Amino acid sequence: MTRKTPDAPEDPALGTGVAVGLAAGTAAGVALDNIAVGMAVGIALGAALGTLLARRPPDPPDDDTSPHS
Repeated sequence: MTRKTPDAPEDPALGTGVAVGLAAGTAAGVALDNIAVGMAVGIALGAALGTLLARRPPDPPDDDTSPHS
């Protein structure tokens, strides 16, 4: 049974952004031989990306009732 908490966001974009940022930051950290800095930068950029994705306006609904010319 899944229970929704009142604080849970409707769109999981922030969590997705942090996960992608962490993965990319870890890879960059390994490549640059500084994993800690890569992870920190990846989490920060991922949180920013997730916030931007969560704040995007919803897509307008399709209006198929208009006549086609």
